[in-house]
Amino acid sequence: MGTTIANPENIQAELQKLKSFYEAQQKVLLDQQEEAERIAAEKREAEQVANRVERHAEADASARQLMIHTAAIDKLLAEVSEHLRSRVELAREIRRIAPEKWGAGNVFEHNSAPSSAITHSGVGYYLRMPVRGGLSLTEHDLKFLQVFDLTAPKARKTA
Repeated sequence: MGTTIANPENIQAELQKLKSFYEAQQKVLLDQQEEAERIAAEKREAEQVANRVERHAEADASARQLMIHTAAIDKLLAEVSEHLRSRVELAREIRRIAPEKWGAGNVFEHNSAPSSAITHSGVGYYLRMPVRGGLSLTEHDLKFLQVFDLTAPKARKTA
């Protein structure tokens, strides 16, 4: 049934040859496997580098866009600050000109109305302020200025 070895004294030598052959084949296979793993690792690393470069380029573009919005916000906040200053000065002027009609005290100098308007606009969300409620500045100011004629004066005809 099985293979017989002609010379039983050489069994040990034949086994040693087979063992050496299998060890050599196993080493070849291990070397091939290591080479395949090294190539796969190099390929993965190259892909990761390419992916990283692409992600960094995308992040750079997003950062540039963010700075555009930041500059716009700074510009708008400077404008808002100027309008708030004008609002306070005009309220003082109205109070000085017509104190008998003025019933708002110095409410226009308080920070509660602008804070409420920030909440109302949704900006409060980004400032960790309440996200609901609040009045717009227009709604707030109309409560106190309803005694005044707020319609635009008609333009005079010049002949």
